[in-house]
Formats: sequence, C-alpha cells, structure tokens
Amino acid sequence: MFYFLSYIILIGFYQLAFLTPGIYISKDSLKKIISFSTYQFMFNLINFFSRNSDKLLIGKYIGLTQLGYYEKSYRLMMLPLQNITFVITPVLLPIFSTLQNDVKELGEKYLKLVVPLSYLAFPISVILYFCSPELILIIFGEQWKLSIMPLQILSLSVGFQILIATTGGVFQSMGETKRMFQSGLWGAIFIISSFIITIYCWKTIVAVSIGYLLAQVANVIQCFYSLFLALQLKPLIFFRKIIRPIAISIVLFVFMLLQFNYIQIHSIWMSLITKLFTGLAISSLLTNWLSPYNLYKILIKSKTIL
Repeated sequence: MFYFLSYIILIGFYQLAFLTPGIYISKDSLKKIISFSTYQFMFNLINFFSRNSDKLLIGKYIGLTQLGYYEKSYRLMMLPLQNITFVITPVLLPIFSTLQNDVKELGEKYLKLVVPLSYLAFPISVILYFCSPELILIIFGEQWKLSIMPLQILSLSVGFQILIATTGGVFQSMGETKRMFQSGLWGAIFIISSFIITIYCWKTIVAVSIGYLLAQVANVIQCFYSLFLALQLKPLIFFRKIIRPIAISIVLFVFMLLQFNYIQIHSIWMSLITKLFTGLAISSLLTNWLSPYNLYKILIKSKTIL
C-alpha cells in the first residue's frame, strides 16, 4: 500500500511539473571530475592491494598457521590507527577545501594540526610496543604468544601511519589527486617490495613485520616530501618539527625498557595497567617539558585549531 501511494504521488508531481524525461551528458561537467575521480579511484585501488598483499603472500609462501599469528598482531596494531584517523580524517577535506585557493595558509593550518598530533602518535607506538604481550594474552589467550613479537614490531609503525593518514584530505582539498596517486604508488612499491624481499629471504612473520616497519619509514619520507612540495613549503620544515616528538618517544622507550626489565609484575592485568599509566605519565611529562604543547590538550587542539 505504501509503495502504491508513492507511485501515485510521483505520477501526480510529474504531471504538475511538466517534466520531459531524458538523458543529458555534459562534457564540461565530466571534464571537471574525471581527472579527480580517476586518480582517486586508482589511489584507493593500489592502497587496498598493498594493504592486503601481505596476507596473500604470507598465506601462500609461509603458511596459514603463521598467517593466523600475523593477522592477530596486524589487527591489534590497526586499532589505535583506525580510531584516531576516524576522528580526524573525515573533517580534513571539507575544512581544508575552503582554503584551496590559499596554499600558504593551508600549509600553515596543516602544520598546526600535524605537529601536535605527532606528539600523540609516536608515544602511542611506544606504549603499544610494551603493552603487546598483555594485550595478546588477555584478548586472544596463551595459544597466540607467537603474535607478540610481530605486534611489537608493527606497533612502532603506528606513529608514522597516523601522520600519513592525514595527508589524503590535504591532497584532495587542493585537487592534487594525481600527486596523491603518485605518492600512493611509491608507498605501494615500498610496502610490497618489503614483503617480497623478507618472505623470499627469511620466510618468517617477524622479518615481514620488520620489512613493513622500514617500508613505512620510507613511505612517510616520500609522502610528506611530495605533500609539502604541493603546499609550496620546504619539506625540511616538517621533518625538523617531528625530530623532537621522535626524540621524546625514544627517551620514553629507553625508560620503559629499563624499568620493566627490573620490575616483574605477575598479574597480567596489573602489568597492563602499570605500563599504560607509566607510558602516559612519562610521555605527558616529557611533552610538557620539551615541547610547546600540552599533551592533554592535543586531541582537543587537533579538532579546534582549524
């Protein structure tokens, strides 16, 4: 009955509006979007392939058992990455697109977002590294112990991946999807090459994880180099600004490594809570001491600075 009434209303409005059905294709409209959409589609395609090629190669050449261990560690590694980028990435395109005609201001606004974010992203990598044993054992159980080391290695790439995830919205807001595709292509070459080399030479998921980490380091260099050229800024500006958050993360890593080598906590839940509290407290103190930012305000600032 509902659909019948809908058809009656449709016919009535059609008669009142005196519409003449037809198909009209505007070449000018197509020209405006075809280049943007084509490169966007190709970027998403190669990004999907590079993200999933590790599972295909590990399953075929190392074995399904090792693939299971790797998949568990990869899934946990993606959790902080997905949750942080889910909040930030969707708002970048609509906000930055209002500045597409003022590249200089766009670059300045982006720096005000990505630099404070780096003080959050890199400590998260370190905290996840030390919490990996507890997370694997609590969530998956004792039978998944072999996933701990791959997760620890993969967790060190989280900070770089969080920063890279912010670049897509900036490329799109400037209409630079061609440059974004080229950057994504280089990233796919780095990542897939690392999988092929590590699987061919060592055939272990630990080696694959190390290769993935190195590929992400190379990827962040080429990606931000390309982005800052598009923003008409010197790429060294960005790389100099992230030296301090990386240094803070290294100090945090050394401190937690020394501490938990001497302190043994038998309760797995207490160990996890202790590591989380220690990591957050030390990273907050170091950030407040060695940077112009307050770690407590970074998440709020990343949403409101624009």
